[in-house]
Amino acid sequence: MNIVENLVSLAAVGLVAWTGCSKDSGSSAAPAASQGSEATPPEVSQASGKMAALADGQILTILSNVDTGEIDQAQVALSKSTTLAVREFAQQMVDQHTQSKQAAQQLASETMIIPSPSKPAEEVHAKGSKVLEELESADATSFDSTYMKTQLKQHQEVLKLLDEKLIPSASSPELRNALQKTKSMVQHHIDMATQIQL
Repeated sequence: MNIVENLVSLAAVGLVAWTGCSKDSGSSAAPAASQGSEATPPEVSQASGKMAALADGQILTILSNVDTGEIDQAQVALSKSTTLAVREFAQQMVDQHTQSKQAAQQLASETMIIPSPSKPAEEVHAKGSKVLEELESADATSFDSTYMKTQLKQHQEVLKLLDEKLIPSASSPELRNALQKTKSMVQHHIDMATQIQL
């Protein structure tokens, strides 16, 4: 009888334990599913990180950082370059990126879009600062070549950024229009930089 009683007791304990686990797993399954569905949007946005939408204010800050970087680098070129074509290019960078920056500021004022920070804006600023340091430390014999190479690369990166992230993200019609103009300017600068043979 003892053996039978023990078997019955074990079976009962097992049934209670299984039922308890079933209830626990059932109750925890719902939150887990909920958490999974809630976690999906961030995971999707991280997986497609390059396509994550930016707010209009964040786009304005990126544009400002691009313009500022180009102006600062061009001013170094104007003080160090010994080649006429490079100096003329640098002067156009100062003039046109200054106009671009002023146009963006006017757009922000008219549309009430408030510039705001973002990771892409920080990356643009960091890259621009790195190029600036490279140009400032470049010696006279290699400066012109270094400047034009960095300009071509930077403008190509900005063109890609415009196509893949900034223009698709813009919600304001005025901002989208401004971005299209910026794209044309950047493409023009790429063409100019490509034509300068050093």
